[in-house]
Amino acid sequence: MKTKYLKHFVIIICAFNLSVAMCGAATVPYFEDFDSYAVGDTPVANFTEVDSTTWTIVAPSFSGQAYQNEISVFSPGPGFVVGENSSAVVNFPRLATTGFLLSTSFVIDELILEGADPSNTANIGLVARAADSMPASSGGDRYQVSYFLDDDDLGHPTGKLYLTEHNLFFGDSLNVLSTGTLPVVVGHLYSFALEGRISGTSLLLRARLTDETTSTRISVAATDSANILSGSFFGYFNNVRVKDGGTVTINADFDDFFARARR
Repeated sequence: MKTKYLKHFVIIICAFNLSVAMCGAATVPYFEDFDSYAVGDTPVANFTEVDSTTWTIVAPSFSGQAYQNEISVFSPGPGFVVGENSSAVVNFPRLATTGFLLSTSFVIDELILEGADPSNTANIGLVARAADSMPASSGGDRYQVSYFLDDDDLGHPTGKLYLTEHNLFFGDSLNVLSTGTLPVVVGHLYSFALEGRISGTSLLLRARLTDETTSTRISVAATDSANILSGSFFGYFNNVRVKDGGTVTINADFDDFFARARR
């Protein structure tokens, strides 16, 4: 586990309801290794969770303690489509107008894909410059990169990265798939990063996913040249979907969450 010390302290005000844990703004550079929290359904400083019951502190994990997200959906039969998003984000006001780097590591503990429908799917993702603290429920503006753990029958094959901009007013854009594919392996250690660089009036976006167990990597990049997003929320965004009978479940441990400004 990495050990770092932050030079700034932030006064944190948190509020809770049945499904959302909400906390205040944070400064960058920012590092969280989740080691200082009690194991269980413990709120993490600065993170807003949706649904908060799906995010827990676990130990032991691949590197000390970890931030676990477990989401599962069940379809009882034909005609029933069930999906669920899950997010945990931090408010970084400074990164709304600067370049940024967001990174984390994760291990997939469990992946269940039961059911015959080809659109059943699951993915693990990162979001940047999201417009609000609850992207999993609001569907608000955001840059998002997703690692598809199963083909969704909508043009997103297993093992690919998909980089997109969700823009409610001007329309979604980017929509770029990685050329390479990284096998989905339960128990392997992955590192995941999403960065944005400012170039004139454009934002250059790039995401990288590395299987640290096999030392293999894929990446995807795109340029947003118009209607650039300026939200301040950054973090995790995962999804599961099942149709016409079956169960889809993700259980993954996340660690070493890091964010900083960059040129």
